[in-house]
Amino acid sequence: MLKIRVNEENKTVELFAKTLIYKETSLGEKLLIGIDMAGNASAVASVYASLYLSEEIEIVDDRTGAVESVHSTGLYRRTLTKAGDVRHCFALPRNAVTNDYQEELYQRLKENTDDPVLPSRTIVAKNGNIREMAGNFLADAYGLPKTWKEQYIDILKEHCTELKVQTTSLSGSWKNMSVIEIEGMKESDVLKKIEAAITDGRLQIRRNDEPDSIKSEQAQFEQNMSTEDYLRTNANILASKVEHHLKPIYDGKSFLKYIGETERVCVPAQARAVMGSYHVLKKKNGVFNVGDMGTGSVKRSTISAA
Repeated sequence: MLKIRVNEENKTVELFAKTLIYKETSLGEKLLIGIDMAGNASAVASVYASLYLSEEIEIVDDRTGAVESVHSTGLYRRTLTKAGDVRHCFALPRNAVTNDYQEELYQRLKENTDDPVLPSRTIVAKNGNIREMAGNFLADAYGLPKTWKEQYIDILKEHCTELKVQTTSLSGSWKNMSVIEIEGMKESDVLKKIEAAITDGRLQIRRNDEPDSIKSEQAQFEQNMSTEDYLRTNANILASKVEHHLKPIYDGKSFLKYIGETERVCVPAQARAVMGSYHVLKKKNGVFNVGDMGTGSVKRSTISAA
């Protein structure tokens, strides 16, 4: 059983250490990044305060009697829960808390609107899906496509540090926790690394599934060509590409019986527009039903929504 121990004003205060997050410095010292602990209310308050007031904290192994000193960062945000007389306190690193990260980000962008170094971020994955969570953060923070989210840690590995997680029998639902610290970077530097990874093949662009017969045909454009001339000249090529890439979800041949039961029955063109909208709305939350004034656009939209 692990305990966290602090000495203050000639007295010793101990809590059960459920889970610890730390990293080793270049000097071989352990830096306490976060800790999940439990005990009575006064002991929790004392130990949490000591994380800010004391440079060193003791971690005691009750089974072996070993005592290890770890250094506090003094940068924590706590979450408290109560179970009877027991208080559970998880002291997380501040940059793992969204509000703290967003506040720091706001200040950075306020001071430098061109290309600032974004704040560092600690990603805590409760169930071990750290690559996905870190990839999603990097995609959102630096404007990257989420297609490659599982690979961003590898591409930016010199800026990503996997932190040590020490679990105990009290870790409970956090027993599979993984933690990564992502160093703050400039967006321009990140984009350069992503472009390099695309160029050398580490990031694969989705293959074009066009058949060779379509790939080999390219539309022709000549100077001073009008839109009509361009469409007429390349009609067959454009038609084959549209047919391959744009797959209609409605073939225009089937109709719901309710369309014929409305007070004003749709003409065939209106009915097909309604059916097309209906099939889109089965998969999406909205659809644009466009038509010239006087062609029944209001009626089509009303019937589609109904």
